[in-house]
Amino acid sequence: MTFLIYEDVERGIRIKYPEGWDVIEDEWRIDLAFTAPYEVNGIFNCGTSCEQSHVDNFRGSVVVGVEDLSKEPMTLEELNELTLQEIKKDEDLQEIFEQTPAKLAGQNAYKMGCIVKRANYEIKFWQIWALKDNKLYGISYSHSSKYFLKYKHLVEEMANSFEILK
Repeated sequence: MTFLIYEDVERGIRIKYPEGWDVIEDEWRIDLAFTAPYEVNGIFNCGTSCEQSHVDNFRGSVVVGVEDLSKEPMTLEELNELTLQEIKKDEDLQEIFEQTPAKLAGQNAYKMGCIVKRANYEIKFWQIWALKDNKLYGISYSHSSKYFLKYKHLVEEMANSFEILK
C-alpha cells in the first residue's frame, strides 16, 4: 500500500494516509477527515459509478482533530475520564473493547475502542488522543463492523506516522 503525506502548517500536523482515500477538509464541522473508498462486493471502487444497492453505504473514515484547551486545561487522565463518561452516555453503546495507554507523536496518549448500533449498522470506533501544550490531538476511526478490521492496520499506520509540527 502506498501512503501519501498530508501536512497542515496552520494546525501544526503531518500524517500519512493511504493512496486512494479521499481527503476532506473543513466540512461537516470536521477540520480534517480521510475516507476509505467505497467497496462493491469487497473490491475497491473509488469512482462514483457504484450502484447504491451493491455498496456498503457507511464509508470508513479517519478524523484528525486539533483542539485548543487552554481556556479549560486538563490532564490526560482527566480527559480520559471525561471521554469515557461521554461514551457511556450513548444509548447505542454496545461494548467498550479497548482502553489502554499509548503514544501519539511521541506524547503520552490514550486509546479507546467501542461498538455502537446506529440504525441498521453496527459501527466500531477507535480513538487515540494526546495532549501537548494545552492542545488536544486526536485521531478517530470508524467503520461498519464488517470492514473495521480490514482497515485498522492502515489506520494504525496513519496514527504511527502522525507528527506534531509546532
